[in-house]
Amino acid sequence: MSKRNINRNAVKWNTLSGLINAGQSAVILVFISHFYDVRTAGTFTIAYAMANLFMTMGKYGVRNYQVTDIKNHFSFEEYHYQRILTVIGSFLILLAYLAFQYFSGGYSLDKTMIVLLVCLWKYVDAIEDVYYGMYQQQGRLDIGAKCYSLRLMASMLVMCVLLLLKVNFLITMIIVIIVSVILALVLIKASVGRFEVNHERYMTSILAITRICFPLFIGNSLSMFLGNSPKYLVDWYLDENIQAICGYLMMPSFVILILSQFIYQPIIRKLADIWQDGDKSQFIGIVSRQGLVIGALTVAIVIGGVVVGIPVLTILYNFDLSVYRAAFAIILAAGGIYAFVSFMMVPLTVIRFQNCIAYGFIIATAIVLLLGKSLLNQFGMLGAALIFLIQNIILALYLMGCFVYKVRQS
Repeated sequence: MSKRNINRNAVKWNTLSGLINAGQSAVILVFISHFYDVRTAGTFTIAYAMANLFMTMGKYGVRNYQVTDIKNHFSFEEYHYQRILTVIGSFLILLAYLAFQYFSGGYSLDKTMIVLLVCLWKYVDAIEDVYYGMYQQQGRLDIGAKCYSLRLMASMLVMCVLLLLKVNFLITMIIVIIVSVILALVLIKASVGRFEVNHERYMTSILAITRICFPLFIGNSLSMFLGNSPKYLVDWYLDENIQAICGYLMMPSFVILILSQFIYQPIIRKLADIWQDGDKSQFIGIVSRQGLVIGALTVAIVIGGVVVGIPVLTILYNFDLSVYRAAFAIILAAGGIYAFVSFMMVPLTVIRFQNCIAYGFIIATAIVLLLGKSLLNQFGMLGAALIFLIQNIILALYLMGCFVYKVRQS
């Protein structure tokens, strides 16, 4: 297959996997809202948010570094074993958090089990991601995106059918996990043989990857936390009914983030090559254009959301959201800014200035923890939307400043 056809397929399959991933939780939440009660919808909302957080912790921010490791400083086997260790570490932290919530009375047994199972489901993404990162590193993003798309479609279809049949939610999640694991194993086994895999493995190298990518781990983990910060604030201070409303309102902004990630995924390797060649002006041009794409996508979704968003969401989720129009508009705008923040982590990683990422997210997280409860208690969902907007404006300005500084110094 020619390079042109490979790139065309990469864009096609990457776009499809992005659309499926972006719409997955939205579609599932529609089924839950129509065939289960509001509390179940609220529980799934926070469970899915936590699953993405702990999945991100398991990935450790290594994917972009792995893809841009064009000189093969580390072998695939080293990336692979490093990923296994970080997923295990993430899982242990998850168990500790759930144990604390359960024994302190914060979570019921049913909620604890749902969160655990949804997280296990998303850990499949974390494990297979290291394989697809290797495929992309070797110029075959199309194969990884195709495998990912097929597994996502199949697991989502199975889950929606089970929800339609009103199968017990815990049993539904167990079946979906089993299906996802089997499909991931089959697809990886069928595709990995096409690649030249370096099986060298040194513990010192695994530790080096962990050390080098630690700022990315902090940045990516806190990024995912901040991307769902209103949901966590509601989880800590309010109840599952409000959590369901929060999930309904935040779903479109989460779609902006996921779509933007898959739009820029194909250019990561290209950015690394351009930076390696020293073509600073082209590098800046691509980053600027991508920022404009995210901005245009955000403006379109905000306008559409203000005009038709609330009526559509009311129909989709079978719940009147008309009183939350202002909060919804703010959340959409904040979601777009957050998508830009997420993108800026890519060029900062390419130019190996990832240390600054962690500091920015630590500052933003501190702001959420300090102001979140007060704004939530004073303004309710509007307060949650405002803290979401404030944190992302601060992050966007900070990361842009880091990027300009580093590029000028290079």
